[in-house]
Amino acid sequence: MIKKLLLFILLSCYIYADIVDFKEERYIYAVDNSFIRKGTILFEKDKIEVFYKNDSKILIYSNDNLTVKDEDSTYDIDLEKNIHMKIFFNLLEAIYNDEKIKLEEYFNIKIDNNTVFLDPKDLIANYISSISYKKTEKLDFLKIELSNEDRIEIEQIN
Repeated sequence: MIKKLLLFILLSCYIYADIVDFKEERYIYAVDNSFIRKGTILFEKDKIEVFYKNDSKILIYSNDNLTVKDEDSTYDIDLEKNIHMKIFFNLLEAIYNDEKIKLEEYFNIKIDNNTVFLDPKDLIANYISSISYKKTEKLDFLKIELSNEDRIEIEQIN
């Protein structure tokens, strides 16, 4: 009976979550190289989980905390020391949930032909040069230009 109850609770968590399959291309300026990864983002109430294919790590963002789990260990990343990761997860959450007010806290917003352009304000400009994205029924694309000339492009594939 307890096993059935635990299974029901676990499955209920995924029923109320939105699942997004994505392709991510990262360009690393320092080594002049790009790589592509595919994965899944699980959006739950107050929690985001990111799973990459062919990688045992799971990133779990909840309440401004980032936890990394892999096969052998679990550890937390201090987002006050890794502000770029905090910005990334806040951005992902705000775009997914269409939280324009949250975006306006960090960015000046311009919209042209259904593409949203985000110009970073204040401290964020030290990490991000520009962001653009287009979201119709799904996230058509999200492009992030970092101040160190790295780039991240994400496209929803489901």
